[in-house]
Amino acid sequence: LRAGMARIPRDGPNEGSMGGGGGGGGSGPTTRKGIDKDGYGPPEARASSFAEGTERLGVDGLKWHVVTTDNGSSVWSLPGQAHFFMERARREHQERKERKRRESKAAAAAKEAAAKAAAAAKEAAAAANSGGAGRGGASKGAP
Repeated sequence: LRAGMARIPRDGPNEGSMGGGGGGGGSGPTTRKGIDKDGYGPPEARASSFAEGTERLGVDGLKWHVVTTDNGSSVWSLPGQAHFFMERARREHQERKERKRRESKAAAAAKEAAAKAAAAAKEAAAAANSGGAGRGGASKGAP
């Protein structure tokens, strides 16, 4: 954070244990709507809906503005902290990309295993059919 800018406290009035009693009480800390795990709350609207430099009040009460990352996507940033938010957006993009790659790789492996199993079953069935016909034909021909 920039010097002189207060960090959002993690133990705000809407956070902490929800208490026991009755149905659905909290089993752990909760966060206010729109506040992420780092304690920031950008505006709820998509940054890509606004021009670069547009300022809006975030759900955390701070003034946020739109910046454009190196790859052309728009993100909400606090003044003077664009690098942090651009880096975080890049990291999250890389994580999504890696997760998608792992999922598609696992799906391809499962598809390949299913194809091998189907081919093996088909081969076993063909061997069983051809083996039984050969023995039956030989016994018929015997006097």
